[in-house]
Amino acid sequence: MVTSDALRTEIEDTLLVKPYFSARVTRVVSDNWLATIDESAERTEITTEVSGAATHPKDHLILAIAVSGPAAYLVTGDRQLQRLGSFESVTIISPMVTLPALLDRELRVAQPRGVFCVHPITGDSQSHR
Repeated sequence: MVTSDALRTEIEDTLLVKPYFSARVTRVVSDNWLATIDESAERTEITTEVSGAATHPKDHLILAIAVSGPAAYLVTGDRQLQRLGSFESVTIISPMVTLPALLDRELRVAQPRGVFCVHPITGDSQSHR
């Protein structure tokens, strides 16, 4: 799992401050998810600047972290990011294909880099190594 300090802060703000999510995600679930990120995520420095690739400026942060990670996959429910198909060395896939891909032993052996995920509920990201 890879993340950055900026993304960790954005995830926390999204879960705890934005009314849409705070009304749907309990504080216990939010705290558990943040604790999982803190315990499991590898903090990465953003070494790649991204602009003009995505339709939303905040998505540039997601792409930059995925490339800087480096991650093999960006898993996202964001259809606009999915339409890119890939960005630099990162393949962008839907959460609907993520689980079968992660369970496929051959894929894991062939792709030793992390799997970078955007949480399908919050739109925020996480990744798995």
